Amino acid sequence: MEKKNRTVGLVGCGLLGRIVAQDIAGGLISGYRLAGLTDVDADLAKQLAAETGGTFCAGLGELLAQKPDLVVEAAGGPALRELALPVLRAGASLIPLSIGAFADEGFCEEVRRTAEEQGVRVYLPSGAIGGFDLIRAAKLHGELRATIANDKPPRSLQEAVPYPLPEDREEPLFAGSAREAIARFPKNVNVAVAAALAANGPGETRVTVSSRPDLSAPRHTIRLEGAFGQAVIQVDPKAGENQRSSTLAAYSVLALLQKLNDTIVFL
Repeated sequence: MEKKNRTVGLVGCGLLGRIVAQDIAGGLISGYRLAGLTDVDADLAKQLAAETGGTFCAGLGELLAQKPDLVVEAAGGPALRELALPVLRAGASLIPLSIGAFADEGFCEEVRRTAEEQGVRVYLPSGAIGGFDLIRAAKLHGELRATIANDKPPRSLQEAVPYPLPEDREEPLFAGSAREAIARFPKNVNVAVAAALAANGPGETRVTVSSRPDLSAPRHTIRLEGAFGQAVIQVDPKAGENQRSSTLAAYSVLALLQKLNDTIVFL
């Protein structure tokens, strides 16, 4: 089976986008070429384009003019809401990192419908967690209860609360649905929404958020209980430069791209 050669467009040239672009350009995964990249910070995009050999694009229109097969979004929830439908209507499949935007049921359904109409797909990477295969299998097995705990050091949550977070004790900040969580913490719980989409949906999956001074990086714990039995998935990824996102999220995009081109595929 001959591997396909695909082109990738990138929206967002910060920490995660930079990793994706550099590793595609560096040949970490075969069968892909960086078609173009864009960012609201034009200088950032121009610099990354120069480093990787990709084409700098002044905006989404110029990027889509490169006719990429896939577009990776690493620019944040508001950007994803603006670009998702134009990308799909242009005939490109979409790989979003700001999965929290899909907690909006109306937006998620519009994206699904548009992708179906255009014959393209939306691929959700695992981000800084994992276990989507187990969650989905457990859901098909029967009744499933899923909770996702997001425990983070105070500095990664501080801008989301109006008061100084304590440095000497744990501070529970939130307990509710994944949909409520992403509304309250739009930059901090994308992974919770991703897991919720694989489980019972953002409205039915319970999420907690806590500030933990004893942690130096985020910790994500998924607890499953149902007809299949019980499972606990805990991931302690290292935080990236911005303290909110793990670089593991970028590598989950690269792993997804590799999966799309492999002959033997791990699902």
